Amino acid sequence: PIKLKKNLKEFDEDIIKLSIYYPENNAREFFYKNVQAHFSKHYEIVLGHSVWIDLTLKGVNKGRALKELADSLSIKFDEMMAFGDAMNDKEMLESVKYSYIVENAQDELKEFAQFITESNEKNGVLKVLNEVIYSKNKK
Repeated sequence: PIKLKKNLKEFDEDIIKLSIYYPENNAREFFYKNVQAHFSKHYEIVLGHSVWIDLTLKGVNKGRALKELADSLSIKFDEMMAFGDAMNDKEMLESVKYSYIVENAQDELKEFAQFITESNEKNGVLKVLNEVIYSKNKK
């Protein structure tokens, strides 16, 4: 369940991720000036487009989550594909053989993907998945 609190100290549960929302599209400004400098020693800090900053514990990221999923399901990374649009997808894209970003992804993410598909608004991910499924069913 979602619980709204005025102060993080009011939470009894362990916090595994904190996302900070910047409605003025100025997350990048705060990321470099404030958040990264103060918290990077103990947390993974990722800029998510221009409105989000995500903080997780060191070593916690989507790439690690994919590794645990792959291990538990006995899937090899060269049998996996991943799609991303923001820097919080970097480790995930680096983990798999078939890495895609959508054309409206953060520019910094381009170096971590093999392929670029159409934007989210044009259903780029769905189009790639349909192509893959169609080609597998055709065989």
